[in-house]
Amino acid sequence: MKITSEHALRQLSRVVPPIIHLNIEDMGDSTTSIHLHHLFSSGTQLSLRDLYFSRCRGLRELDVDVGLPRLESLMLSELEKMTEITWRRSVLPPSECFESLRRLRIQRCHGLKDITWVLHLPRLQVLELVWCNGMEQLVVTGGGEEREEAVTKPTTFPSLRKLELCNLPKLAMICDNHVNFPSLEEINVKNCNGLKDIRWVLHLPCLEKLFVQECHGMEQLVVIGGRGEEEVTKPTFPRLTWLTLIGLPKLVMIAAAAAAINFPSLEIFHAFGCNQLKRLPFHPQEPLNNCSRLKLIFGDEEWWESIQWETKVHGPPSSLISPFHRSLFWLWWDETVDDVEDLHPVLPHSLLGQIT
Repeated sequence: MKITSEHALRQLSRVVPPIIHLNIEDMGDSTTSIHLHHLFSSGTQLSLRDLYFSRCRGLRELDVDVGLPRLESLMLSELEKMTEITWRRSVLPPSECFESLRRLRIQRCHGLKDITWVLHLPRLQVLELVWCNGMEQLVVTGGGEEREEAVTKPTTFPSLRKLELCNLPKLAMICDNHVNFPSLEEINVKNCNGLKDIRWVLHLPCLEKLFVQECHGMEQLVVIGGRGEEEVTKPTFPRLTWLTLIGLPKLVMIAAAAAAINFPSLEIFHAFGCNQLKRLPFHPQEPLNNCSRLKLIFGDEEWWESIQWETKVHGPPSSLISPFHRSLFWLWWDETVDDVEDLHPVLPHSLLGQIT
C-alpha cells in the first residue's frame, strides 16, 4: 500500500488489516511529526512486514510509540529535515518495538547525527547508512538515560552480518565506548572522509570481507593499543579472507604495530590508489608467518615496485603478486565477486593453481 497525501495518512488507521507492505511518501511541509500509534490499528501492527518513509519534506521527528512485532524491513529515505527518532511515549524499548527487524536502510537523512537506538535490535542482519551528511557517530554514549542504558548492556548488534557506511562526510568514529559486533561478516566503508582509521574491526570474530574505498582522510587502517593487555592478546582478523583498499591517498600503513597483527584466514588482498602505502604487514615466511593462507595480492605494478620490505627474509612473496587486471577491478567495483572461485574467469591460467 502506498500513501502519498496527508489526508490518506490520517485515514490509515481505519484501513482493514492486514497491511503487509506500506510506503509513506511525498508528504507536504505541514507533516512535521509522525506518531506511529496514530497510523495503525492493532491488526495492522501485527501484520506489517515492510515500512518505507520517503520524500516527506517537512518531517522532523518520527515517534516510535507502538510495537511492530513482525516488521522485517524499514527504510527511511530523503527525510532531509528529520533530526530525531524517539521512543518518548513508548512503553517498549527499541529491541521490543522492532523485535523482528532484519534490514534497516537510512539514506539522505541529513539531520540525523547518530542511530544509537539500533544497538540491541535482536534480529537486525543488514544495516545500510548512505548519504547522511550530518551523521557524526554510529552510536553515542551520554546525553540521557536511554543512551546510557543502550551502550552499557553486554551484547550489542547481536545478529548484524552486513554493515554499509557510504557517503557519510562527517562520520569520525563508530562509538565513543566499547561496542561488540559478534556476528558481523562483511563491512563496506566508502566515501567517509572524516574517518582516520577503523580500529574497531581488528578483533571482530566473524568478519570475512572488508572493503574500504575513497576515504580520503584515512591514515592507517587499525590502531593497536589503548585498551590494555587484553586487547593485545586478542586474536586479530581471525576469519578475514578478503581485504580491499581502494582510493585511500593518505593511507601510509595498515597498522603501526604491524608485527602484532595476524591474518590467519586471509586469501586475497587488493590495493589500488593507495600510493602512500609502502609497507605491508604480511610475512608469509617463517619465523613470522602471519598469513599462512594468503594466495594473491592485487595491485598495479608501479605500487608493487615501491613497497619497502623490512628484510630479505620478509621480502616480497613473488608468487603472490598479479599485475592490476582491469576486468577484475570492475567486477570488484560492481560487487559481483563474492568468493575466490569468482576470480577464475578473469585470472591468467598461470595463476589459477595458486588460488585453488
